[in-house]
Parts: sequence; structure tokens; C-alpha cells
Amino acid sequence: MKRFSKSFVSIFLTIVIVISILPMSAFAASYSVNYWEHSVPGRTLSNGCKGDDVKWLQCAINNLVTNGDRSNSRLSTSKLDVDGDFGNATKTAVLAFQKKYGLAVDGYFGPASLAKMKSVVRYGVIPFDPVDKNITEGVYYIRNKLTGKYLDVKGGSSYNGAEIIQYKFHGDPNQQFQIKYENGFYKIYSKLGRCLDLSTASGANTNGTDLKLYDSSNTRQQQYFRFRKMSDGSVEIGTVSSYGNKIFEVTNSSYADSAVVQIWDRSDSRTNDNWILEPVKTTTPIVTGRPFNWPVPDSKGISAGFGDNRNHRAIDIAAPTGTSVKAAAAGTVQTYPGSWNGGAGNYVVITHKINGETYVTVYMHLSKITVSNGATVSAGTEIGKVGSTGNSTGPHLDFSIRAGSFGGTRIDPGFYTNLPAGLYADLSGAKKYVDEINANRNNVYALSERKQSNY
Repeated sequence: MKRFSKSFVSIFLTIVIVISILPMSAFAASYSVNYWEHSVPGRTLSNGCKGDDVKWLQCAINNLVTNGDRSNSRLSTSKLDVDGDFGNATKTAVLAFQKKYGLAVDGYFGPASLAKMKSVVRYGVIPFDPVDKNITEGVYYIRNKLTGKYLDVKGGSSYNGAEIIQYKFHGDPNQQFQIKYENGFYKIYSKLGRCLDLSTASGANTNGTDLKLYDSSNTRQQQYFRFRKMSDGSVEIGTVSSYGNKIFEVTNSSYADSAVVQIWDRSDSRTNDNWILEPVKTTTPIVTGRPFNWPVPDSKGISAGFGDNRNHRAIDIAAPTGTSVKAAAAGTVQTYPGSWNGGAGNYVVITHKINGETYVTVYMHLSKITVSNGATVSAGTEIGKVGSTGNSTGPHLDFSIRAGSFGGTRIDPGFYTNLPAGLYADLSGAKKYVDEINANRNNVYALSERKQSNY
């Protein structure tokens, strides 16, 4: 076995000890140029200062050294380790900066030095000054202050060009938006994918431009936004390219579901352009009205009631084959294609969470299923077409509500669905049922009450 001299062993052990006591920062120096990721100094910085605002200064110095200023002139000094500690190296760099730009050369980074730095340091990925980082990054529901409706991707679409609208709360992913601070600005991502966009750079500075979804791109200035906090806790969401003067608003101050969201000149006299950010993890608005929508908006005829002599425990909605069937509430879809399926024919099951409880809606005898198995849908999303598949004597939708699961207790849709005006009995046997639910159409019942018809 080869022997090592005592001197070699001594040197080796010394190296090991030195390495073991060195801080990790000695091996992981950061020379970042991304000043926008840190806090703009609000105080005069000098030797001995520590903090995130020092990191802003150090990154800005590195940006001038690496990229040059807006006239392509580089600052001649050493790059700084962005450690937030204003030491001798940072002071040397500040002195070089002050000398280059004709400032008082004193090593103090105060208001005059800050103003000069902001005027010469290069922009990030788009030609605008970074915005203040004044909103906590996270996933939010975004509620309009005036209407109480929520920012929503129309139809739950994730495609390029999908419209952004307002809609009453349902809590699905198409009402959830991730706000992220990137490259010195805010981007707003739909949880379905893609981010909010105003189509073109000029569109982001034009009244009446519709808000849509589009693939994220670092260089599309129409995807960058800034937030202005209002005294009541709401925010304005403005485009960077308009310097925050073109902001999100609901078109014509409409209260309607599916009203389009556009940008328009900000105004202190309107509230249709103020928004409340509700963190998804901590704020879930409670459904207080009837929780389900009428599933066949183009039909108002009931051919069989909930409590008829067949022990039906559902309602039949008469409509021509091919009439659109909509999800009665937000939820997750299961599809069951088949011409028979135990008599149900083609049918769809949607599982919902309503005020923390699970409910299921079932849509039977469809001529066609138009939604994918496993899809997440919002209320009003088309899921199929009326038909007469399975054990059926004519085209209609067999619609039921169940507590907990497919095999759970049936709940009368006549008392838990928002009924359309002009609802009538399509067959005489349903007349007493329709008269009763029409008489109670304005009443709201707790789902736990299990209110049902006498007919």
C-alpha cells in the first residue's frame, strides 16, 4: 500500500476544512440583471445597508455592465454578487455609475441616482418600465365590484381566442386565474391553460378591445398588466402599454351572465372596472339561490313530473331531437354512450360540489353526447342533444338530481332548478306537477330539506 507524506496529508486536511466552513454563497454567486424582481429603493442606500432594495441596485448595476444602457454604453465596473448587502464592492460600482452619468460622486445611492438609473437602465423583454410588485402572486377568483359576477373563460374553452366574460360564481377552473409577476410585469393565466391577451400591441391601448386567451409569450406586450389598488380594497387591472389607463371592464356595465370583458379608459366615477381578488384557497363564495339551471333552455314543456305513478323520481322535458342540453351546474363529467344502457340510452352524469356537499345530475336518452369523458364543465356548457335512445317512446330529456352519488337519494328538480318563464305541461298527466312547481318558483329551499312535489 502506497504511503503519503505527513505534509501531503496535512495540506489535504486543511483544504477539506476550509471548504467545509465556507458559506454556500461562495460557490453560488448570483450576477442577476433582473432588477424588476426586487423592490425599488425607497431610501438612500449606502455602505452597510442590507435588504431587497439593495438587490435591486445590484441587479441594475449588473444590467448596465452586461447589457449596456439605452444608448448601448456599458458601465465599466465589476459585476456584483446579488446578495442584498451594500459592501465595498457595491460602493465601488455606485461611484463608477455616478461618475459616468455626471452625478455627485459620493457613493450614496439616493433620489438623484435612482432617477438617473431608472432613465438609463435597459427595459426587460418589452419597452416599458417594470411595474410595482404590489399584488401577491397566487390563484384567484376575480369578481367585478359592480355586478358581483366573476371573470370566466366562456364555455370552459382553453383554445386560442377563447372569450373572457363575466358569469355568476361556479368555482370551476375557468373561473380560476393565476397571477404571476414575470419580467417586471404581471401576467394572468387561466387555470385551463394560456393567458389573458388583447390580440395585438395596439389592441392593448384601444378602447373596446375584447379580452381573450392566447399562448403565453414573453414578447407580447398585450399580455402584460399592472394593478392599481383602490382605497376600498378593489383593484384596477390595466395594460402596461397604456400605462394602466386602459383597464378591464364589463361592457356597458351589464349585469348579464356572459357579458364580454373589454378594456376601456379608466374612470373614478364607474365601478364596472373595479375588481375584487378572492384567493381560491381561502375564499369560496356560497351558492345561496337555487343551485341548478334549467338544462334545456330551448324547451319549456314538461311531459312527466317527479312523483308520477311510475315512481319516476326525475322529470321529463319534452323537446325535438337535436335540441341542445346544457350542464345544470359546474362539475365533472362521466359519459355513458350506448343505444340501450339498461334503458337510459346515451347518458351523461355530472358530479357537483355545492356548498361543500356532493350532488349528481343525470341526463338520459340523448341522441348525441357532445362532451368528453372526464371534462370539467361550467353551468350552461353543452353536454349533449335531446334524443330518444334507450327505453323511450319519443324525444325528451330524462333529468334527475341525486344526493351524494348516482345511487343517492333523488331530489325534485322542480324545487331546486331555476325554472324558465312560461313553463307548461306538455302532457296532461304533468299538469298538477307543473302547477305546483310554478306556484313555488320564487322560493328557495335548502338541499338538505329535500322538498318535493305532492304529484
